[in-house]
Amino acid sequence: MCWARVEQGRLRFTNYREESRAPLRVLTVGGAVEGGPGYLDGPADLHAIENPTEFGADAVSLHVYSRPYEECDIYDLDAGLVRRVQLRYDPPGVDGGLVARSCPAGPPTILL
Repeated sequence: MCWARVEQGRLRFTNYREESRAPLRVLTVGGAVEGGPGYLDGPADLHAIENPTEFGADAVSLHVYSRPYEECDIYDLDAGLVRRVQLRYDPPGVDGGLVARSCPAGPPTILL
């Protein structure tokens, strides 16, 4: 489970449910929701978070996970692929959290 809070700017959140992996199909759960500073999304298992160019500004979000994750799945809907990536955490006392991965510009990337 993941919760995401907008700290700065504006973001678009969409939650999904996986229907199948072969072929890859996900269904939208509810509609897309736009949130500004203070907006809290979650809990979510499978979601996309976007900063569309029409928002016209950078954004910052804080993500909180209900248990330590060692890996996560990244869904690429355009390619029909699910890719598992390893995550790493800073040791306690350093920064105390997950090292952020940046998502490339373009179509939304769905994270699990």
